[in-house]
Amino acid sequence: LPEAFSSVLLELSFSSSDDRSLLAEKYREVFHRAVASLDLFEASDSLWTDADAEELAKVLPLCPRLYEVDLRGNQIGAAGARAIADVLPRCDTLQKLSLE
Repeated sequence: LPEAFSSVLLELSFSSSDDRSLLAEKYREVFHRAVASLDLFEASDSLWTDADAEELAKVLPLCPRLYEVDLRGNQIGAAGARAIADVLPRCDTLQKLSLE
């Protein structure tokens, strides 16, 4: 998420403080452009865990065109599934979620 990236930038040294702001703004722009165009997210058999699912849950509501998420074959348990389930009401276009 852009906010997390901005936090990481605060720990880095830049020759100009303007560079930090510029990089944070460019990351924010690219991030929002990428999630705005995402309609299918496929990460099956990727060794994902609950922690990965919890991070994905933060992003899912920001994807206005997303209609399918495929997470089959991962190591996502109850906590990860719960995190995703909690954001589903904010995922208006999502039609299919595969977690098996």
